[in-house]
Amino acid sequence: MRIKALVEFQGGDVAQVAPTDTVKAANDKMAGMNIGALAVTADGTVVGIISERDVARGISRAGAGFLDESVQAAMSKNVITCTGDMPVREVTQLLCDNRIRHIPVLEDGHLVGMASIRDILGSYVERVYAEYDAMEEQLGALTQ
Repeated sequence: MRIKALVEFQGGDVAQVAPTDTVKAANDKMAGMNIGALAVTADGTVVGIISERDVARGISRAGAGFLDESVQAAMSKNVITCTGDMPVREVTQLLCDNRIRHIPVLEDGHLVGMASIRDILGSYVERVYAEYDAMEEQLGALTQ
């Protein structure tokens, strides 16, 4: 399975913020959408990613005033990305190797989605259950 199958399943616009937005605005957006990270984009290009973890660490380090700072001050700048044609297994390996939970999906340099470890694990679990159901059905047919 390719990662674009998971991204297409999400549908809609990709959640993103500008580097000039406040950390509070980004945090409110993540909370409102019930997501853990946002792509940070400028002129249509991914320039960073901000996650709940970035916000929590910033508040821990600088106090509540951190929420008034710009996203640019809080975001991770060395962004690991993938393309929609990458196999889910490769993307999973990227997430694990880099100890990250979210990865922007790019096509021709443009942001088309965001994949999370939760999305990927959910697809694996779905596949395992489908295989289990198929085996259970086959076993039932053999015992009748």
